Amino acid sequence: MSDAKESCVYSGASRPVVSSVSLRDFATCGLAANLSQRDNHGSRCCGVRWVEMLRVRDPFSEAVCAIRRRVRAGRYVLGERLAITELALDLELSATPIREALARLAGEGLIEERRGQGYFAWRLDSVDLLELYALQELYLRFSLERSRAGSLSALKMEAWESAEEAFEDIVGWSANAALGRANRLLADRLAAPRLAEPFAFETQVDDLDALRAGRDVDDLLAAVEAYHARRITAAGMIIPVLRSLPQPVADIFPR
Repeated sequence: MSDAKESCVYSGASRPVVSSVSLRDFATCGLAANLSQRDNHGSRCCGVRWVEMLRVRDPFSEAVCAIRRRVRAGRYVLGERLAITELALDLELSATPIREALARLAGEGLIEERRGQGYFAWRLDSVDLLELYALQELYLRFSLERSRAGSLSALKMEAWESAEEAFEDIVGWSANAALGRANRLLADRLAAPRLAEPFAFETQVDDLDALRAGRDVDDLLAAVEAYHARRITAAGMIIPVLRSLPQPVADIFPR
């Protein structure tokens, strides 16, 4: 999730804001070129390098991405209140983009808005986790059944580096835009539990290899079912592990 405009702010909601310092630099550059058309540095600045000098900052996207990364990293799993003033200080942003970012993420369903109380993280328990796993399996089954007539060569299985990437690829194969959006939100909700999964399983199994080994839709369906069966069985252990993870382990996505 390195590209804020493509990955952190879904549906292209970024709104660039140009700082006054950048505008001043740009104006100075343009003035230099106008005063001396033969000045190679000034002419080149306004013709090519002005893009480098016009530094664009998007506080709204910064706030959305930072809060989303924190949710994904497991920093908020106990129903914490997301205080605007505290986040603004912590992220070195003004209150306005923080407020707008929280409203946006609440609209997505990644966090909760309580009327008259503010914004809160969802409190994740084992029942919630079971439902999220079941929903993920449902999305994948629907996508695979919908695409059954196609060839698995349409999937980039050799490039899968995580279950999240694999599932995004499978859902994308269905060519269902609404399902794709729902799956992105689900991936964000499941990112933190996935950090805890390896510590909760009694035996380690390479689930990703099993997913990659599918030779046809039925093989892949069986691998998807086995993947989720393991996690549904271990859900009661995953939540305590997640809540006990030390911050340096959980916060793998830097601010």
